[in-house]
Amino acid sequence: DHRYAQRKVAKDLLQRFGADAQAHGKIKSATKIPRLVGLLDEDIVKFAAISEPKFVSTHLERIQMLIEKLLELEKKDTRFIADSISYVLLRANEVPEADDENE
Repeated sequence: DHRYAQRKVAKDLLQRFGADAQAHGKIKSATKIPRLVGLLDEDIVKFAAISEPKFVSTHLERIQMLIEKLLELEKKDTRFIADSISYVLLRANEVPEADDENE
């Protein structure tokens, strides 16, 4: 263990990150229906009522592309957050306390 890893600042950060991760997990687990901002349930009902095959096929392909792009963004964001947490923890462990300045 790094000697600064046991300092109050590092422990507080780890505790906060843990609480934030747990809260995010609860929210993520509780979300059952994905929603797109600006897309109302009424819009979905109207879209579903259109039976023209070419229209439906074209729009289903576009929706699938949108879903794929959103999943890619989610993965990218998740990696960024994980990397950021590692960086913050590394930097927090390097913060000298007042008594360390005299060493």
